[in-house]
Amino acid sequence: MDRRNQLLAAARALKGTPFEDGAAFPLGESVPSAIDCSGLVRWICLRIFPDDGRLTNGRFPTIQARTMFTSLCEVRNPKPADLTFYSRLGTQGDPSHVMVVTEHRGLIGACPIAGIVKEYKTLDYFPSYWTFRGYRGFPLEP
Repeated sequence: MDRRNQLLAAARALKGTPFEDGAAFPLGESVPSAIDCSGLVRWICLRIFPDDGRLTNGRFPTIQARTMFTSLCEVRNPKPADLTFYSRLGTQGDPSHVMVVTEHRGLIGACPIAGIVKEYKTLDYFPSYWTFRGYRGFPLEP
């Protein structure tokens, strides 16, 4: 299985996990009891890229969406396993929410509105609440 499919499988393994803002989880925990959006991305990274210092060294996945946004490369045409970032509607600040792009331009993420990790069939994610900020990509190819 390639890294994009591994990443999506890891994200899907968390579907139904309760959302909790700022939730932390033990590094060895197979499935966290609660998670937030950046925690979901961190959990994925620790499973798919355990030896990649660019992603697991504490500089990126241990912190919030805004740091992920500035740490990764911009993507114009998202592929499955790329990330999409949002700010709260009406704000011009740094991104405060991140989700994973799935096949057929869907999304999966820890959703504060739904209260769980959920998969959506469209990239049009709560347009009345979030402002789209951009796509970023993991270093998936060697």
